[in-house]
Amino acid sequence: MKVLHTSDWHLGQSLYDHERVDEQRDMLRQLAEVVRVHHPDVMVVSGDVFHTAVPPAWAQRIYVEGLLAIHAACPEMTIVVTAGNHDSASRLEANGALWRLAGVTVVGGLARDNEGRLDVSRHIVEIPGKGFVVALPHAFLSTIPAPPTVERDGRMAWLCQTLLDGVAARNTASLPVVLMAHAAIAGSDFTGHDQVGMSDTFPFTALGTGYDYVALGHIHRPQTLADTDDRVRYCGTPIAVSFDEQCEHSVSLVTLTGHQPPQVERVRITNLIPLHTFPVQALPLEEALAQLQQFDGRKRSYVRFHVHADGTPLADAMVRASPAGVTDINAWRASGNANGYVVDGVIDNGDGTYSENTICINPEDYWYEVSRKSPELFIYDNSYIKCRELTLSLDFPKEWLDKKGIVKHVGISFVARNPFIVWKNIKDIDPDAQYNTSGLGLEYGSLPSRRSYGMNFNIKF
Repeated sequence: MKVLHTSDWHLGQSLYDHERVDEQRDMLRQLAEVVRVHHPDVMVVSGDVFHTAVPPAWAQRIYVEGLLAIHAACPEMTIVVTAGNHDSASRLEANGALWRLAGVTVVGGLARDNEGRLDVSRHIVEIPGKGFVVALPHAFLSTIPAPPTVERDGRMAWLCQTLLDGVAARNTASLPVVLMAHAAIAGSDFTGHDQVGMSDTFPFTALGTGYDYVALGHIHRPQTLADTDDRVRYCGTPIAVSFDEQCEHSVSLVTLTGHQPPQVERVRITNLIPLHTFPVQALPLEEALAQLQQFDGRKRSYVRFHVHADGTPLADAMVRASPAGVTDINAWRASGNANGYVVDGVIDNGDGTYSENTICINPEDYWYEVSRKSPELFIYDNSYIKCRELTLSLDFPKEWLDKKGIVKHVGISFVARNPFIVWKNIKDIDPDAQYNTSGLGLEYGSLPSRRSYGMNFNIKF
């Protein structure tokens, strides 16, 4: 079985305020060409299809156009897409029925049956005559429907093994099995990766047994994990998501022959608008400007200017660094905000004394830095007490039943799930709301928690 392993497209990402629509459309074009040339049996996208749970319209458009072009490049190829921690599981699955017409299976969240138990069958995708794919989306530990006997730290291992046991029961021909997962595995190289979303890290042994290859997503640096017989791999991002991702970006073409170790070929994906840092090591402003003059500005690129903080206002440094003298800071100043925003604080004079801060900065830069680097300002105690399930049951007395003894038992019950919240620490927010598959307690374009009612009628003869 030939597998094209991709992940972490992050469609809809903007680099600061620059929409990356051209780069991402070109990346999808390159993926379609890889498919046309190599004709895989299956392409897997292991999470983080989009950069945010509510992606902009242009990102949704290039996703649809790109995926249809990939399908057209090899119509007989199966495509399996799972949600990552950046995605909205429900939004990703919303058009699942339509996608199936194009050979695309979308798995956004953990599927459950009517009793709330894990529905294994909905996570297994058969590639006829070739093998099986176990489609496991990003799973927050608190959302895994493990039995009460399974401790919290063991839930991921229970989940993976339960799914692999499910595919083993169907795999009577002993075909290759690919496990998709979007998770942080201990021992991975996180270099250049934003540490957001790394709260749950698992040993690779939590992935269970019974797979031939694990197609991982979440970590952006391509790598095969040590001591896994080359079977556990991150393909990485097709194009860089940040300036810190200084590595060659690619997708992985994996060939599985029986249960032998996989053969992996990296297929490079080039970024239409590359990201550069000048200078690589921070220098004083004047020295950094001298090095920047050596950069070939004729090619369209993003450039991060790397200087020591020497008291020069940020806005002035950016203006001087721009060869054309036109920057986003200039546009901001032209809007009438030339005085900027002065953060309430002090400056260390270096001699044990402090002076009042008078440096003006772009308010957008300030908000970006605070929101990313001071999360404690936005964290609240989300304690709450919620009625998860309420059941009212009535068993009919025997004297009400058939005198001939044909009817042995009659019972009726009313079941309400998530009927009401008893108490919560933060008002005006549903504590179960999810911004994405790991962002519990964030209401940002998300649907409210589902409330359901049901009735059971039981009769025994």
